[in-house]
Amino acid sequence: MPNCKFIFERDPPLYKCGERVSGNIEIAFSKEQSLEDLRIVFRGMATVRWVDTMARFPKIYTGEETYMELETLVYQGGILPAGTYNYAFDYVVPDVCATTCTTEIGRIFYEIILIVAYKAKSEARKFSKEIMVLQTFNIEKVPNTLLPIVRSDEMFFCCWPCSAGPVTVHLKVNSGAYIPGSIIKFSIELANMSKRCKFRTRATTYFIQVYKFTTQVPRRRIRYMSYILNSVENRVVVKSDDIVVVDEQLAVPPLPPSTQGIHIISIKYELRLEMSISTISQAKVDLIIPILIGSSAEILPEHTRTKTKSRRW
Repeated sequence: MPNCKFIFERDPPLYKCGERVSGNIEIAFSKEQSLEDLRIVFRGMATVRWVDTMARFPKIYTGEETYMELETLVYQGGILPAGTYNYAFDYVVPDVCATTCTTEIGRIFYEIILIVAYKAKSEARKFSKEIMVLQTFNIEKVPNTLLPIVRSDEMFFCCWPCSAGPVTVHLKVNSGAYIPGSIIKFSIELANMSKRCKFRTRATTYFIQVYKFTTQVPRRRIRYMSYILNSVENRVVVKSDDIVVVDEQLAVPPLPPSTQGIHIISIKYELRLEMSISTISQAKVDLIIPILIGSSAEILPEHTRTKTKSRRW
């Protein structure tokens, strides 16, 4: 059995869209080989698969998307004596490629493959090594993304005295786009319009990563999976005819950027406020602000795997 080793010009093999992926493949044969050919393939693709267990009969849904597949013939075939051989590769990552990710029901991956095709065998032998690709996203080039964003809602209470006015809630974020390592600064404004009643509230703000998965077989279906990246909780007492402003912040950890374009696996981010008033079960607020995350050079392969996140929405 031949031994194969992949050598990249950088370690770890992490590349941005538009960068060159170069290196060598070293393969050692212990005896003479009769080969059809030797090929190096650079492939990037996304796969989605889940089982619908809620149906009467469990059904498997799948999807597949190929970003690119580049092939180079490095040996045209013949008798190859025993020994060690080195084959160089040099490719450019296309701009359309999405960021590498690994989830429970889908993954985006990129790999360098060496295919050894034997004359006497119907099946070729494949050796592969995965690399990480990061889609570049400059948030400063997207119009209006750095401007403040506000979301508002009102709560009315049928069980409070008739003279009780509504409670107005505003969630404001200083900017709609960030890069990993930065801080999301936001404020929660609570305005109690009642002249007679005060209330106690619990407001929890979450920074959430949302994955969208789309299948093609046997039909198109969409599934979402969300993960809590960070959160903060505040307990506030608002007196009658008063306004309370709570200033908070959440750190942006190393993350893959927001997905650009339409793909079967995409990533987006949200700042979500959930607020409830104690003793009044129907008094709830759910406000969502979309957040764009740009690319960062500090991301590592472990930051693109959802299994490293302990909390799921």
